[in-house]
Amino acid sequence: YHPEDVRWIWANTEALKLWNKKDLDELINTDVFSKRSAAVIKVHNEAYQNIQVEEKTQNYRRTFYPGGNAVTVDGIWSPLRIVNEGGKRETVIMVLARPVEDDDKMMRSGKMEVNRSHEILQHTPVMTSMFFSTGEHIQSNVTSRNYYSAFPHTLELKDVLNSCDWNSIQEDSEQDDQEAATVSQSNHKLLARIQALRLGDRSMTMQKRKLPREELTKGGKGGGATMASTT
Repeated sequence: YHPEDVRWIWANTEALKLWNKKDLDELINTDVFSKRSAAVIKVHNEAYQNIQVEEKTQNYRRTFYPGGNAVTVDGIWSPLRIVNEGGKRETVIMVLARPVEDDDKMMRSGKMEVNRSHEILQHTPVMTSMFFSTGEHIQSNVTSRNYYSAFPHTLELKDVLNSCDWNSIQEDSEQDDQEAATVSQSNHKLLARIQALRLGDRSMTMQKRKLPREELTKGGKGGGATMASTT
């Protein structure tokens, strides 16, 4: 992969089955570049930077649908140095994958739906993040990672609140003005309320604009908000 040239170089027989291709030529000639969504482009660019440039490895779980049948795999992306067709040395991504085995068919079906939902969230333009009740970050989708990566530290739940523009009250927010003003002055109280949420509790919904990414690195508040957020 290169930002201007996304293509397959080689695959074994099992990989051809996973991609539902009859032979290696069909896989190599597959167009995986021209019709990419914005989310897929972000994934490809992250992979290029982390694996091919910085030569790191990356674990993943994906669900494929060869012939319409769901196959979930656990795998790893790792850097592989080769000599290309032009005789030049370059680093490409080697993709290794192993099907996830599960003896319980009902559990496997449930996992398939969970994985499908997870992958849909990974590709949505809406910022989506998951945290422990203690505030530690679990995972984020591509859009969320690209925004919050501006923080010079590991993402925490409180950063989601601190990156909101509390000076602008949205007319369509479910909060009234008095509550919004209270939140603006005491984010820690709101954080405590969120962390106290448990399964079965009524969800909390707020609509605030996000600060520009450059404001996150400064730790400041203010400036024009450029991104809408629903929490």
